[in-house]
Amino acid sequence: MQFPDVFTYDNTAKRLRRRIPSAFDTIFIFRMRNDPVDAIVRRDYTLDVCFGKGEGIPRHAAAGSFDRLMKESTRVVHQFGPLVDKNCRVLVLGSLPSVKSREQMFFYGHPQNRFWPLMARLFDEPEPKSTDEKRTLALSHHVALWDVIASCEISGSADSEIRAVIPNDLSPIFEAAPIERVFCNGKTSGAYFARFQGKTLGIEAVTLPSTSPANASWSMERLLEAWRIVALCADK
Repeated sequence: MQFPDVFTYDNTAKRLRRRIPSAFDTIFIFRMRNDPVDAIVRRDYTLDVCFGKGEGIPRHAAAGSFDRLMKESTRVVHQFGPLVDKNCRVLVLGSLPSVKSREQMFFYGHPQNRFWPLMARLFDEPEPKSTDEKRTLALSHHVALWDVIASCEISGSADSEIRAVIPNDLSPIFEAAPIERVFCNGKTSGAYFARFQGKTLGIEAVTLPSTSPANASWSMERLLEAWRIVALCADK
C-alpha cells in the first residue's frame, strides 16, 4: 500500500513538512474520527502523519491531528473480575477501568470519580474508603459491578480514546445472581452494551449519567436524582 503524501511535524515551526516515503518507513493504518489522517508512519523513533489522498487541509488542523496521534495508545486488558454474589439484583456496568482503577485492581479508583460517594448517599451509608468497604457497600445492597469492555486500545483513561473493543462475556454474572435490572454508568458503557451484549442477553440497560469527573456538568445532586432508581431496584 502506498501513501503519496507523508508529513513530518516540525516542532520548532509548529507545522507539518512534506517528505518522501522511504524503505525505512513502517506504516500503521490509523483512521481517526473526523480527521483526514489515514496512517501514522514510524521512521526510527519519530512519528509522521500520512494523508493518503494528498488532500490539502488547514495547517492548524494538520497539527492538531498530529498532536492527538502522538498520544501513546496501548492495548489494555481488564485484569480483575466482576463483583457479584448470589443475592445481587442489580448490575452496574462501566466501560473500562481507569488507570487508577487498574492500579488498585478495583472499580472506580479515581479519587475524583463520584461513584462511591454517590453510592453511599443513595443507600444512606458512610462513604467507603478501602476496597473492602466498597465491596461491602455494594454487595450488602445487592449491587453487582463490572465493565462492558474486556480489552481495547486506549490512550490514558478517556472514553473518547477507546478503540478496537473486545467485549466482556456477561453471562457468568447472570448465571451467578438473579439480576433483574442493568444500569450503565455513562453513554460509552451504554453504547457498547447495546452493541455487543444487549441482544445476546435479551435485556435492555438503562443508561445513567456518568459519575466520571469528566462529566462535570452533572452535580452530585443531579446524579443522586438520576441514580435513585438503582437504590429502588436494588433494595426493593
